[in-house]
Amino acid sequence: MPARDLVPDVRKAWDALLAEWDKAPRAKDPTDWVKRAEALMGSSLPNELVAVMERMDRRVLPKWGKLGFDSRRGKVLPDADEHAFQMLLEHDQVDPHPRTGRMFALLDCIPLGSEKGASWFVHGSELVRIADDAELAGPLATGLVTLKTTKQMPTTTAPFERYRRVAWLIELLANDSDVDAARLKRALANADLPPASSFAATPRAPSSELLYWLLRSLILSEDALFKKVLAVASKSKAPVLRSAITMVTASANPRLAWSCALDDLRALVRRLGPKSVSAPPKKLKSGDALAEDAFERLLAELKKAGRRTKAGRTRALLEESYGQTLPKDLGALVDAYATLKVDSAKVWGWKIAVELPGDDFESWVEAQQGEPETSSLCFVQHFANLVLVGHATDGDLFYAYVDPNDKAHSEVWWYDHEQGAVYGPPEADSLATLSLLSELAHSASKAPDEERLEPVLQQLVGKTPMRGHFREIVASVGRGINFEKKYEPKTPAARYFGRAKWVMNLLRDGYFDPAAIKKALKAEKDRKLPSPQAIHFAPEALYWLSRSFWLNKDAELQALIKLAKKSRLPIVRSAALTFDALQSGRRELGTLQDVHEVRRDLLGSLGKVP
Repeated sequence: MPARDLVPDVRKAWDALLAEWDKAPRAKDPTDWVKRAEALMGSSLPNELVAVMERMDRRVLPKWGKLGFDSRRGKVLPDADEHAFQMLLEHDQVDPHPRTGRMFALLDCIPLGSEKGASWFVHGSELVRIADDAELAGPLATGLVTLKTTKQMPTTTAPFERYRRVAWLIELLANDSDVDAARLKRALANADLPPASSFAATPRAPSSELLYWLLRSLILSEDALFKKVLAVASKSKAPVLRSAITMVTASANPRLAWSCALDDLRALVRRLGPKSVSAPPKKLKSGDALAEDAFERLLAELKKAGRRTKAGRTRALLEESYGQTLPKDLGALVDAYATLKVDSAKVWGWKIAVELPGDDFESWVEAQQGEPETSSLCFVQHFANLVLVGHATDGDLFYAYVDPNDKAHSEVWWYDHEQGAVYGPPEADSLATLSLLSELAHSASKAPDEERLEPVLQQLVGKTPMRGHFREIVASVGRGINFEKKYEPKTPAARYFGRAKWVMNLLRDGYFDPAAIKKALKAEKDRKLPSPQAIHFAPEALYWLSRSFWLNKDAELQALIKLAKKSRLPIVRSAALTFDALQSGRRELGTLQDVHEVRRDLLGSLGKVP
């Protein structure tokens, strides 16, 4: 209550306190503290606060209990000009008692003094104590008149509710190197955020109220609310508010905390804050739609790489080799690749290259024999029905499965160049998803933006196990999203490759591991010959032709050769001729000088086989 309205006994104590202070020594360099504060706030201060501030400005006041009145605290208040808000923030970044400038700007709290480990402020007629290492206000007095000659500290413990509402902003607007993540997280969890619809302030509202809504809507990306607040706040004459408006509208990514830009602050709040205070994510397209958009962007990037005068027949040759129409996404990629003037093009770290597998069995085997010992680069194509579509950044390869059961999408598998193997689960459910993953990984490697990337990653659950080359995205952005357990492979490429690994080793250099072969044969779910229709599917036809030859199942091999010679796949017809010649006595196969000797050693080590 105003000093003039005090009841007699309290008025007497108040007058006595002021009289005592008037006897204190004069201070050096008075700052016209009251005028400076009123100019910045655009309103008058309560009489009793003016009485205290004037004496603090002109006198060296004695301690009251543990509280030391500090006339220097008035120097935190800058001139009432276009830099006022910035100067208040910068003061806090060098002052040994932090929060002073932000408390004034966001709560109209006048700095009064300090004790060890805490600062004291006046808000209206309330005395507020805030510990330097705490987020919420401590004890407060209901009025300055409680500063009695008894020299006792105020004892009320009612929470300072307005501070709870802005505590997260006060923590966030510190020097970015001083932001305490744990304190900010607690402040965000305790934040009392009124709904956006409750904003009803007018230009005559306290500048701190308008500043709170302005900063809150800006940092939480409440775009509609920000525009509404800005329209009202722009009519205010309060210098702190007007300088804040100048700062936040200076650019699309203004710096609000010295060296900390708006985008960084938004990302910090999104990472540490609960959903109630994190920026509401914009409604995203489905994962399928996002992936298809990325695929279109990738195809557009390929077109920029230069075009041949006349595109090659890559798609037609691939469809002839695999005996079926390519899935839509693989066909589109192959068509775009076929127009390139160069052998490959790098888009977002994905080096796109399509390779024809070859249709002559012996040439195909010889090409594999020329590769390093651990390689299966050639064999992986027909033995697993995969088409090479490019290279990852570390030298591993991406292969697309030519799925006879899906006309739209090709599941993408990962080939480990060090192990020479295709491992599961797949890398992505389609080339479109692979495009989006590559684009996200490229963005994350340059400038991680959790606020933008994490909602997109959520849309990809079930479309990728997020492993291998894209695991770093999860490590940097999508922590806590369980991708792998929610992804079910659609195609059996890894199973086909694993089943044929032992025959690939024999064809490459005659190597065999008896224990591994026995284990592989025992694991076969169906040891019967494939149906006649399977002879038109390379993984089945080539495996059973090779298996029958190396295990010397003559009757079985002859039946398969007869069927294979009628296959619509060139590679299978060629393989039938080669195995027919080898079974009839021919010994060499590429660099293998005597396949019959290799077979005798194999069968001798295996003993009885299925």
